[in-house]
Amino acid sequence: MEPADPADEVYRIFENNGQVIHDRIPVPKKGNAFVYSYQIAKGGFIMEEVMLAVYRKTRFGNTLIKTRSFNAASDNF
Repeated sequence: MEPADPADEVYRIFENNGQVIHDRIPVPKKGNAFVYSYQIAKGGFIMEEVMLAVYRKTRFGNTLIKTRSFNAASDNF
């Protein structure tokens, strides 16, 4: 979300049959950016849809959740 808020929390979320699963993995913050990284074994690859959710408190104390998804692909050959 732009502009970024220092209190933002970002999570990797998962989807199953069109419904978001409540399991979420926190994405660590490094400097001013949130970084989610993969470890790929030698000779391995990944190709998947990544879904991220930003949780932000509004000035009224409510939680605003904004999600984005993108396709990630990488290899280690």
